[in-house]
Amino acid sequence: TMLKQLRARVTLIRGLDIERGERMRESVEGARRILAAIRARAPDRARREAEEHIRRAAGLAIEAMHQSSSAAETVPSRRARRSQGRKE
Repeated sequence: TMLKQLRARVTLIRGLDIERGERMRESVEGARRILAAIRARAPDRARREAEEHIRRAAGLAIEAMHQSSSAAETVPSRRARRSQGRKE
């Protein structure tokens, strides 16, 4: 289902090596801005803050995935390591 797919992506993103302290700080700040807008009964501002919060999270996730895939490309695969061992 869509919920399971979303949950799987969130789990993947959380598992990536992002500067966790920075991500947490930004997440908390974004949530506070959303809550402040809700408390002020400013739905348009709350929507904008929520959209920006998601954009920032997506940007961090994309950056982390790029870093993760770059790192994975530099590590030889298990098959390549095995074949190297046989040649020596």
